Amino acid sequence: VTVDALTEKYAQIGMVEKVSERARANNELLFLALKELDAKSQQLAKEVYEKTRKNDEVVLMAMKDLDTKFEQSSDTQANVMLRIAQQIDYVQNLVREVSQTTSELADKK
Repeated sequence: VTVDALTEKYAQIGMVEKVSERARANNELLFLALKELDAKSQQLAKEVYEKTRKNDEVVLMAMKDLDTKFEQSSDTQANVMLRIAQQIDYVQNLVREVSQTTSELADKK
């Protein structure tokens, strides 16, 4: 084994160590990048969840408002129908009275 051969082996070992250090540094950068990406994705998931929840609340409130308006409309319809029925009863009673009065007048003649 010559001095030149040993020098070359040490140089190769030095190169391998440098490559190994670069790989280790790259791995650390990748780990930090992945950690940051994970934190951002968790934050994004949280924001999406919050927006979805708020949208659901808005939709539910709108549905409740529509349901209330429908119930009020139904109550109004029921009141109108009740008034119409009362008016029909009143008219029918008047017709009976007129009919009865007409019959009584006809009987007297």
